[in-house]
Parts: sequence; C-alpha cells; structure tokens
Amino acid sequence: MSAGSSSISAPRKTPASSYSSTHTFKTFDEYVEVRWQISPAQAYRWISEWRIAVAISPIGEKNVNESQVRELMPIATRHGPEAAVAMYAALVQEARERRVTATLIKGAVAALPAGDGWDADAAAEAVRAYLADLDAPEPDPVKDDPDAAWKVQADRLRSSVSKTVRRRTFLDNARSHPAEAREFVTELVEELQGVLRALAEEEPQDQE
Repeated sequence: MSAGSSSISAPRKTPASSYSSTHTFKTFDEYVEVRWQISPAQAYRWISEWRIAVAISPIGEKNVNESQVRELMPIATRHGPEAAVAMYAALVQEARERRVTATLIKGAVAALPAGDGWDADAAAEAVRAYLADLDAPEPDPVKDDPDAAWKVQADRLRSSVSKTVRRRTFLDNARSHPAEAREFVTELVEELQGVLRALAEEEPQDQE
C-alpha cells in the first residue's frame, strides 16, 4: 500500500480465480487472509504504519520508506501516533543537513529518556543530545600519551616509505629518471641523518 509520497510495501493479491467474486467475508481478518494472503496482525501493523507515514511525509523526506516508519512504531505504540510524529519532526528540525534515515531514527528513539509518559520537550532535548554526540570529534587516544604518539608517527612514516618505494611504478619511474631518483634518495637519507644528529646532540655527554 502507499500513502501520499510514502512507500509502504504492498501485500500480494490473491488471483481472482482462487475464490468467487461473490464471496462474502464475515470478518476483516478473513478478508486479509484470503484476499491478500497476509495475517491479520500484519494487516493491522501496515495500517498503523500507513497512518504514521501519511502524517510525517510532509515534514521531512519526500519519500518516507517503510523502514523509517517502522523505527517510529515503538513510540506510536507506547505514546500514540502524535508522539511518533512529534519525534520525527524534532529529529528533522535538529538534524539540519543530516539525512534522517531509519538508522538515525532508531538511534534517536533509543536515546529517549525512560518513563511511561510522553514529554515532547524532553524528547527534543534527547534528540539534540544524540545528534551532538554523533557530531562530536572522535577522541584521540594518543593525544596525552607521548609514547603512543611516537609509535603512531613512526609506523605511519615507515609504512608510507615502504609502500612507496616498493611500488612497481615508482621503481620503473626511478629507472627512467636515475639522476632525479638518486637526488631524491639522497635528500631523504640526509633528512633521516639530521634526525640522528639531533638525537646525538640531546644525549648527555660522558664526563671524564
């Protein structure tokens, strides 16, 4: 089924030849099971999702998909469809240029404060805190650890030099430009020797 600009999966329709066109269904449950080959529970779930999709489709994404709506259903089930719509609206407003995906909705829902009642202001604050955590820079594990910082820097330099000089294209170009290659290697060696000289100057001198 589809709702406006939302996209909700449609059930399979039973071929007309499978039952009489004059067949009278006694209940809605029988109708969806025979006519659409789905369980009543699934039909009711789709109806609930469809209502949420209709409500949120004008707010954010032009094409609201089933996975996005499904992540809002826990709120709709506990607090009502209005709460689910308010949650989505708050997420769209605070996300700014970030795309409101099903994964983003799921994380925001998980970040909501525990409690039986629905507090729109508390939910909006939880959404802001959740998005702020996502935008926070990754912690630098070597920032305050000189030993770890040295290891990272040395490993990066060693890896970069090793990978470069072992590339076939680099060796081929070096053979094609032997003078430039020797000059480059000499410069590189001189830079490393400069490090060794600096270390030697820092070493304490033995006193006779």
